[in-house]
Amino acid sequence: NTVLRGSNRLFDFVFEVPRGNDEFFANQHQIVLDVGPQRALANDPAALVENINELMMAGQMSDNMRNVVRQLVENTPLDDNGSNRVREALYLIIASPEFAVQR
Repeated sequence: NTVLRGSNRLFDFVFEVPRGNDEFFANQHQIVLDVGPQRALANDPAALVENINELMMAGQMSDNMRNVVRQLVENTPLDDNGSNRVREALYLIIASPEFAVQR
């Protein structure tokens, strides 16, 4: 299924998960997300979500989606310097219909 493959590919990209002999991850020129600035916001879920909203959705995230993402961030343990919170929020956002449809 193309939709599932696309979603899995986004997951792999966000969480940097190599799969077998995937040339994307073996390539020395691969794109790697720098989530350092967002990790600095991981202890403030509202600020983190707003930062990602501005960067990834040009500030157009709906209030409903903002609340869902904020709740996800709040429920993700802050035990790895914030990386998991950031990556979970990014994945939820880029896999969402709101992100896929430009207004």
